[in-house]
Amino acid sequence: MHKIKAKKCTLPILGQLLSFIPQEFVKNSVQQFQFDKWYKQVMSWDQFVFMFYGVLTGCSTLREIIKNFMLMGEELIHCHILKVPKRSSISDANAKRNSQVFGHLYMQLYHHYKKFTCSPWHILSQYQFVYHTIHDGCY
Repeated sequence: MHKIKAKKCTLPILGQLLSFIPQEFVKNSVQQFQFDKWYKQVMSWDQFVFMFYGVLTGCSTLREIIKNFMLMGEELIHCHILKVPKRSSISDANAKRNSQVFGHLYMQLYHHYKKFTCSPWHILSQYQFVYHTIHDGCY
């Protein structure tokens, strides 16, 4: 009897999901909205990863998100994050930054992957996406 050998993936699930987001889409959105212009502690990619993680895991506070990322330690490299910033820095970024950049990123991803979606009801409007990403308990 032949055994089927599955390929072993060493990349954590979060890293695998993030690998579906082309970096040029992120850079395009960031440049269009000058998202990183005045911020040095929390870059756009970092903020996106933290909020994405919060939505995926159902974390209700930034404290939970930061604690979980601190526990990951060296494994943050799969997220392309070198250092976990302070909770207050992420909170400030969420409060002060223009959220349109995430809506723009969502629309780029939608247009890129729409041939793989089943039906149009999977689409969130830009407002719904940004609102749920930024405001659903991830303060």
